[in-house]
Formats: sequence, structure tokens, C-alpha cells
Amino acid sequence: MEKVINAFNVVFLALVTVAKLMIVAMTVIVGVTVYLRYVVGHGVRWSAEMAQVLQVWFTFIAMALGVRKGMHISINIMPENLSPKISFVLAKLQNVLIGGVGMVMFFHGRQLVESTMRSVLPATRMPSGYLYLIMPICGVLLVIESLIDLFGIDRRDNWMGPYLGEDDEALQERVEHGREEGARLFGVSQDDEGATPVKEENGSG
Repeated sequence: MEKVINAFNVVFLALVTVAKLMIVAMTVIVGVTVYLRYVVGHGVRWSAEMAQVLQVWFTFIAMALGVRKGMHISINIMPENLSPKISFVLAKLQNVLIGGVGMVMFFHGRQLVESTMRSVLPATRMPSGYLYLIMPICGVLLVIESLIDLFGIDRRDNWMGPYLGEDDEALQERVEHGREEGARLFGVSQDDEGATPVKEENGSG
């Protein structure tokens, strides 16, 4: 399992690196196109189409990163006012729903890629399927991420912090936040190494 998790981390980091290169390339292409169109007087025919492809790929990779880091849009008002057991169930239900979305993206994305590979984009003459190829890939990432969270598997990704733009302080904040969430969800004291549940006693003294 450890080797599988490490291999997944490497693949995920490679995709994040590709996304960074894509956003740089997209910025350069759009900037050069604007300069050529309004200063020189003519643009590049394939620039808008290539920028669209890069934007789609970057968006889906960023979606997977958002799920991994818990940066997707969520409302935390209700779980904070519920019992730890119900909050725990809701957290696991969220993992299941994310995994379900990932499976839908994978199966329907694969069908979309297969059905569009025979057509080509008008400017670049690139097979249209390449535009949608990131959709099933992102679906697989979402399924794996949801399973890791669902079963509480250690990601072993502390070494990835600097590559994802996180410094040591940010990583420490994540660790502390995880401990606080564990204490809130399971009713355990952070200072107790044995993680003994904290029970409330009702009665008059």
C-alpha cells in the first residue's frame, strides 16, 4: 500500500507541475496574441484555441488539487452544531459523494473522449478528444482521493509541501487543524496521547 500511495503522490505532483506550466504557457500565449493583434496588426490563428485547451486542463487539475487539500466550497455551520458521530458520518458521506462524482467523470469522460477523437479542432487540427482527455483522468484522481479520505489512509505527502507552495509553517497549521478536527469529531482531548474519549456527566454536585 505504501508503494501505491507514493506512486500516486508522484503522479499527482507531476500533474500539478504540468498545470503550473500550462498556466504560464496560457499567460504567454494570450499576452503575445494581444500584442500582435493590437500593436502589430495581426494575431495568431491558433492562439485562442490552444489557450482554451490549456485552461480546461488547468481547471480540472486544480479541481483534483482542491479536493485533496479540502479547498472546495463547503458549508461548515451544520456539522459544527451536530454530535461528533453525526459529523463523522457526514464527512464519510462527503467522501462517498466525491467518489461518485469522480466515477461519473471517468466513465462519461471516457465516452466523450472516444466519441470526439475522430474530429479535429479547427485551428490547431488537434483531435478534439485531447481537449476532454483530462476529464476521465481527473475522475480517477477524485476516486482515489475519496477512497484515501474514506478509509483514513496516510497520504505520506509531507515532502510535497514545498512543491505545492506550502512552507513548513503552513504544513504545521494543517497538522494542528487536523488534530483540532479529530478532537471535535471524536470528542478526544488533544493533550491525551491515549486519545481517551471525553464524556460529559450530568448531575448535581
